[in-house]
Amino acid sequence: MTDFESSAERSLPRFRGVLLLSILAALLSPALAADEVRSEERVRGDLPHTPVDLPSLLNTEVAPGDAAILFDELRAILLERMGADIVTEDQLYLGAMQGMLLAIDEQLRKQESPAKASLPASSMLLHKAQAEALGDGLGGHMTGIGIEFELYGGPGVLVVSRVLPDSPAERSGILADDRIIAINNQRFQSRSLGDVVAMLQGAAGTTVQLEVVRRAAGTAQRFSVTLERSRFKVRSVEDGMQDNGVGYIRISRFHRRTPSEVESSIRRLAKLGADQLILDLRDSSGGDLMAAVEVADLFVPAGAILLRLVEPGIGAQDIVARHPCLSHSQLVILVNRWTLGAAESLAATLQEQGRAYVMGESTMGSARSETLIDLGSSLVLRLESVRLQTPSGKSWQRRGLDPDLPMWNTAMPLRNPLGWVDQARSDLLFDTAVHYLETQVEAPR
Repeated sequence: MTDFESSAERSLPRFRGVLLLSILAALLSPALAADEVRSEERVRGDLPHTPVDLPSLLNTEVAPGDAAILFDELRAILLERMGADIVTEDQLYLGAMQGMLLAIDEQLRKQESPAKASLPASSMLLHKAQAEALGDGLGGHMTGIGIEFELYGGPGVLVVSRVLPDSPAERSGILADDRIIAINNQRFQSRSLGDVVAMLQGAAGTTVQLEVVRRAAGTAQRFSVTLERSRFKVRSVEDGMQDNGVGYIRISRFHRRTPSEVESSIRRLAKLGADQLILDLRDSSGGDLMAAVEVADLFVPAGAILLRLVEPGIGAQDIVARHPCLSHSQLVILVNRWTLGAAESLAATLQEQGRAYVMGESTMGSARSETLIDLGSSLVLRLESVRLQTPSGKSWQRRGLDPDLPMWNTAMPLRNPLGWVDQARSDLLFDTAVHYLETQVEAPR
């Protein structure tokens, strides 16, 4: 889990790292005789720039088995001709590992939705400390300053959409709707999301200075604040009760405590008289897949198939509900284009079980889950190899989950990056869900 979740990235360029193969032409040409090589090497100089083109390299036609031969030839040439002062054999092998992962990432990107592909690429090869930090996030902790935001890269404005409770941001007085225009005295106009997140992230105990613009009493106040990053617990669930008996549960992310938090919300709302529920998964950043499965378990009878996991080399596995149904309340789920991964799994499961009516936009389209595999030598592989399917075998990869009632652009409130809205627009999707539950009219599927 990352420290920051961007719910509405606008026109951000995708940045990618690629492995530089400086002798690609030699690899793709027939082998030369020794005298031909010596003759060719009389030509020295500054050659014209040739851009890196990983897709073209991956689509190069070679005979079966020739790629392995080319790899060995490349390794031998580099060791012989570059010299140990430039590169060692161990470094070549480690670089080759990264190259293999870049090939995987390039192929996976072809199957992503535009929204998912716009997110920053994540490293697939981690040091154990990095992997432990990811596990800490799935355990319900976060290290950082504790804000969620919307980034408008063009004008260089970061709008705080939510301040996490008990976080350094809350303790420092940061408020929702604050505009951050500089980080450590650096502007971030036209920077990518990944660059801005990197500027905000850091180890516990380190500090970051933010330049903030806040509207107060009809004027804009500008000030600087220094925050010390820390590790803190993150609550994933919020709930509330409408006067008409409709309960509301929002899940912003999934971690190991999320199922117990949702269970507590269900029981509390039931005591207050809620017999109908709205489960809000809009902008939910996913997280722990098994936590999402356990939340689904609260709404279906024991023995119901919740989700199917399919992994090459491992096989298929059906995840089955283990507990009696806790809530029989009529249920509406709200989703949008930023509903991701584990959150999509929950919505897809309850929709196919006929347990929930789904409203909103088509979701992110991430029907794959990641696994951490210990490689030894202090390295961990982050592999997106598990395919997720509904019990009937349907996948929502790339195209997203189709709501029962499609409603476009349902994330509220809408903000202007260069100004403020005095009052948030009414949440049309939420109001529609309440009306649906009040009338209890079963809409056609």
